[in-house]
Amino acid sequence: MKRALHALAALVVAAALPLAPIGAQAVSFHIGGGGAFGTGDLADGTDTGWIGFAGLDYPIMSMPGFAVGATASYTHIPYSGVDAATNIPAVFGEVGYLIGAASPSRIKPYVRAGVGVMQHRYSADGGYGSDGDSETKLGGAVGAGLNFVMTSVTPFIGAHFITGGSDTSFIVAYVGLSFGGRPSSNPMRR
Repeated sequence: MKRALHALAALVVAAALPLAPIGAQAVSFHIGGGGAFGTGDLADGTDTGWIGFAGLDYPIMSMPGFAVGATASYTHIPYSGVDAATNIPAVFGEVGYLIGAASPSRIKPYVRAGVGVMQHRYSADGGYGSDGDSETKLGGAVGAGLNFVMTSVTPFIGAHFITGGSDTSFIVAYVGLSFGGRPSSNPMRR
C-alpha cells in the first residue's frame, strides 16, 4: 500500500513540474477537515464521521484558473450503537478549476475532481487501525466550493463526493486553509 501511494504521489509531482519554469512555480499547500457522511452501503448503520486532509497544487500557467495537485486524506466513520468504525486513508491526484480566476472578486467558486488509491479498513473496536477487513482500491472524487482569496492565506469551504465502490462511498463537507502560491496569478485553492 505504501509503495503504491508513494508512486502515485511521485507521478503527480513529476507530471506537474514541467508546467512552468521553476522560478515561476506558485505552489500552494492546503489543509482542512470536516464532517463525513456515508452513502450507499456505508450509510447503513453509520453515524457522522470526520475527514482530515493535506495537499498541494501547481498552477498550469498557460491556462489561468487551472491547477493540478495531490491530496492525502484520512476519513473515520463510526457505526451506530457498536464500538466499530470504517477508516479510509487515501491519496488522490487532482485537477481543479477556479471560476473567474482573473476577476477582482475575492470570493471565487471552484470545481475539483481526481482519481487515486484508497484503503477501506474496518475496525471492530472503533479505533483507527484495521483489525478486520481491509481492501485497497481505486477511487474517485468530485466536488466544489468557495475560496475567500487573501494575500497570504486563503480560507475555503466545500463539499466532495468520494467513492471507491458502494461500500466505500461518502460525502464530505469541509473547511480549510491554503498557503503559498501567488493569489493574484493563480488563486486556485482546494
